[in-house]
Amino acid sequence: MSKGTLDALKAARESKVSKPIKAAKPAKTTKPKIKKEMKSTPSKRAAFFIFDLPATNVIRWMGKDGFDFRETVGALKTLGINKIPTDGTIKAQLYHGKAGTRGEPAKLTSEQQKQLRDAAKKVEAEEKKEEKAA
Repeated sequence: MSKGTLDALKAARESKVSKPIKAAKPAKTTKPKIKKEMKSTPSKRAAFFIFDLPATNVIRWMGKDGFDFRETVGALKTLGINKIPTDGTIKAQLYHGKAGTRGEPAKLTSEQQKQLRDAAKKVEAEEKKEEKAA
């Protein structure tokens, strides 16, 4: 390259306005999330209630106690509870009750537990009658 070309390149490089380099932002520090203890008391957010407790907590108890999906839905209908969560919610809460995740199951009285178990037994008995009839 000729001397004139080199001088032209130097002049062009120097004439450019150099922008200041921005320093990297420090990483955001987040506070550790503290798990809140789940309560088995009536919630203002819950949409469905069984025995004046959130339905999801009761269904988690049913999962922990070994109820399956058909027994759960049948027991709730047998008890006259018309407004129940969706099938997906029931299945998920039964799973979490068996696995011991997603909060504490409802703290039911022995009478409430007996009502749910009796209702599930009625459902099983009706299913057996239908199988024999078919």
